[in-house]
This record gives sequence, C-alpha cells and structure tokens, in this order.
Amino acid sequence: NEAFELWYLLHFDDHRSALSRTQYQKKLESCFKNAGLTNFRYAKNHENMFTLLDEYGSRSDAIRRCKALNKDYSEKRNYADHNPCTQVHLLVEDLLKYKPS
Repeated sequence: NEAFELWYLLHFDDHRSALSRTQYQKKLESCFKNAGLTNFRYAKNHENMFTLLDEYGSRSDAIRRCKALNKDYSEKRNYADHNPCTQVHLLVEDLLKYKPS
C-alpha cells in the first residue's frame, strides 16, 4: 500500500482506488474541512490525529471499510496487488480490548 494515510481516510469515506501520498494528504485535508475543521493542514506527525479522527471521523466506519477492502482482495494472493488495502484495523481492534471503559 502506498501510505498509512489510507487508514485515516477510511474514517471519512469508502475508498476503493489507489492514490499517491500527496493525493492522500489532499483528500484528508478535504475530508476534515468538510467535517467542519476548516483550518486543518495534514502533517505526518500530527500529534492530535487520534483525537481528531475520533471527533471528526468514525473509527467503527473505518474498521468496517477496512474489512470490506480486505474482502475485495480475498482471492488475490499477491499482496502487492492489494491497493488500496490495509490491515491497521486488526491492530486497532486488538488495542481497543485494553482501553478502559
């Protein structure tokens, strides 16, 4: 996959085409602006990204969309052909087990 930012993008919309890193950045900025954060500028090391994704996007939608993307590629065994696709939801689901209620 081209960029980790796919995981972020899936918090906002269903995404089924490959993008470059620059395109992910522009699309993310647009998604945040459309969600009401008008002055958002994406940075790879943005310290509040987790909080912003929870406030303006949907983690449950992102997980659902990740699963759908993975299902699209279930017949393809060459992982280089899985684009866009991410497995980040597996890590997130595992980490959420340890989140205090």
